[in-house]
Amino acid sequence: MTLSARIGPCGNGSLRRRCRGLIMAESMTRNPSSLASPNCARRRQNFWAIPITRRLLSTIKWPRHPESAEKLLTGIVPAATAQARAEAARMQKLIDAEKGGFQLGPADWEFYAEKVRKAEYDLDESQVKQYFELERVLQDGVFFAANKLYGITFKERKDLPVYHPDVRVFEVFDANGKSLALFYADYFQRSNKVGGAWQDSFVDQSTLLGAQTGGH
Repeated sequence: MTLSARIGPCGNGSLRRRCRGLIMAESMTRNPSSLASPNCARRRQNFWAIPITRRLLSTIKWPRHPESAEKLLTGIVPAATAQARAEAARMQKLIDAEKGGFQLGPADWEFYAEKVRKAEYDLDESQVKQYFELERVLQDGVFFAANKLYGITFKERKDLPVYHPDVRVFEVFDANGKSLALFYADYFQRSNKVGGAWQDSFVDQSTLLGAQTGGH
């Protein structure tokens, strides 16, 4: 039987996101009555189906006891909620001290979180930004760490076509100089581009035919 799991609107290129969908599908299989619950309907809203093949199932390391995975995920909720409420209380205290006369809302969070950091820790992000220029973060941060941890290196390929002038392409090599993949970097906001920090793949890496093919 082919399962049809639900995943979020970030795309289906990430195995991690597929695992989440599979865990939901497996949970529903164990408890079919949950499909009729209002909570389940809300979780499924705006989600779409992807086919889950036997090959994909074989790549997933399932928890020995699904209840353990569920306990881990739900167990962080109280601590995370308590932390968020504590942060909100500090922001509201600052608003009241400034005689703002309003309750903290979602749109106020980022602005007042920065003011709290400045007041409590003397941290001004605008003073730190100069050390996180994109090229430095990419070359001296991401690529440097990847090389130290995994031995891989990156070489920019300006000869390859891209789907937008902002996009940069880097070929990835292993420690022996063998080409592994192409990395497409697309960092800047556009009106027709989905927001958020995420990644996906154009072509998944595969060893199906006995030879490793690079991912894109």
